[in-house]
Amino acid sequence: MKNVFAWTGWAVAAAAIGVASMLWVRGGDKAEPTESVAPCRHKQEYDLAAAQKALEDARADLAALQREHAALLGNQENAQEQLALAEADKHAEETAAPEQPDEDAAETEEEDLGKRVLRGQMSAMTDLAYGALFEDLALPDETRQVVSEWMIDAATQTRAAVVNAFQNGNTPAKDVKAAEDKALDQLRENLKTVLTAEELEAWEAYEQDKDLHLYWNILEGQLSMLAPGLTQENRGVAKQVLAEELVAHIDALENSDEVYSLGNFNRAQSEAMQVSLERLAGTLDQEQYAQVEGFVVTADEALAAMGE
Repeated sequence: MKNVFAWTGWAVAAAAIGVASMLWVRGGDKAEPTESVAPCRHKQEYDLAAAQKALEDARADLAALQREHAALLGNQENAQEQLALAEADKHAEETAAPEQPDEDAAETEEEDLGKRVLRGQMSAMTDLAYGALFEDLALPDETRQVVSEWMIDAATQTRAAVVNAFQNGNTPAKDVKAAEDKALDQLRENLKTVLTAEELEAWEAYEQDKDLHLYWNILEGQLSMLAPGLTQENRGVAKQVLAEELVAHIDALENSDEVYSLGNFNRAQSEAMQVSLERLAGTLDQEQYAQVEGFVVTADEALAAMGE
C-alpha cells in the first residue's frame, strides 16, 4: 500500500494544504498592525516582499517537481506498454522476458517527490510566519540558516500529519494537535542548543502569536487584490479581524473531538470569515464593508470548489 506521500493520494491533500490553509497567497505591501491589537504584534515591520519572493521560488520549485513527476509517470507508462507488447508476442517464449517495472522503486520516487513538494511549501510558510522574528533577533547568517531549517522541519512534520488526516478521513483533530505539539517540543529542544536565553525567550513569546503573523501577511496580499477599494487603514482592520477569527476557529477544531478532514477544516475557515463580517459590520461603512464581503464570498466559493 502506498504511504501518505505517494503522489496519487497525496496530491489532493497537498493542494489542500497549499490552498485551504492559505486561501490564495498573493503579493502585497508591508503594513503595520492597528494600535488596538499591538500587544500581539511585533513593532518592527516585516519585509513582506522577501517572503513573497520566497513563495515565488517555492512555486518554481513545485513546477520543476511536477515536471519531474510527469517524466516519472511517462517512464512507467512506457515500461508497461513494452511489457504488454512482449506478452502479446507469439515468440515471447523464445526471447528474454522484458524486465518488470520496479513498482517499489517508483513508489519510493513518488514518496521523495511528495516530501520535497511539501517541504517547499513549508519553507514559504515559515518565511511568512517567522520573518518578523528573524528581523528582530538579527541572528548571524549561519545560525539563522540552521534555525530556519529546524523551523521548516517542524512545519513539515505538522503538515504531514494534516495530509495523513485528510487522506484517512477519520483522524481525530486532537491527534493532529498532538503531532503539532510534538514537533514544537523538538523545535524548542533544538533551539536551546544555539539561541541565548534572551533569544529563546523572544521566540517563546513570538510563538504564541505565530499564526497571527502568518495570516496577517497572507491576508495583506489577498485583500489588496480581491478588495482593492479598501483604504489602507480599513485593510489593516479587516486583516486583523480575519486573522484573529481564522486562528481561533482552526484552534477550536484542533482541540475538539471532531475528525480533522478537509471538509471540517474548510468549514472552520468559512465560519471564521462569517464571524469576521459580523464584527466588521459595526466598524466599516457600507461601501468598505462591501469590499470585505466580496472577498469573503470569493474565498467561500474557492473553499466550496475544493470540497467538490
